[in-house]
Amino acid sequence: MEQANRPRAGIIGTGGIAHAHAEALELAGAELVMAVDVDADRAAAFAAKMGFAQTAPSLAAAAGAGLDVVAVCTPPSSHASLALEALSLGLNVVLEKPPALSLRQMREL
Repeated sequence: MEQANRPRAGIIGTGGIAHAHAEALELAGAELVMAVDVDADRAAAFAAKMGFAQTAPSLAAAAGAGLDVVAVCTPPSSHASLALEALSLGLNVVLEKPPALSLRQMREL
C-alpha cells in the first residue's frame, strides 16, 4: 500500500488486547498514529513499544490527529459510549466484544 493512501489508526485503551489490535491494523496497512488512554504512562509505554507517533488522554483530545479508524480496546462498560463518540467524529470503529451491555446501547450503535 502506498504511504499516502494508508489509513491513520488510533487505539483507545492500551491494555493487553490493544497489542493484538495494533498489530492487526499495521498488518492491514494502517499507519499507527495515536494511542489513547486515561493513564498517560501506560499510553506512552504502549506508544513507544508499538510505534505510535502520539498519545492522548481521551478521544476528544485526539480528534485533531486526522484519524481514519480507531480500535476500542477498553473495558466492556465503555465500549458503546466510545464507539458512539468515535462515530460522531466520522471515524471507522473496530469494536472489541461485547459491543454494548444492553439492547438500548446496541440500538444506539
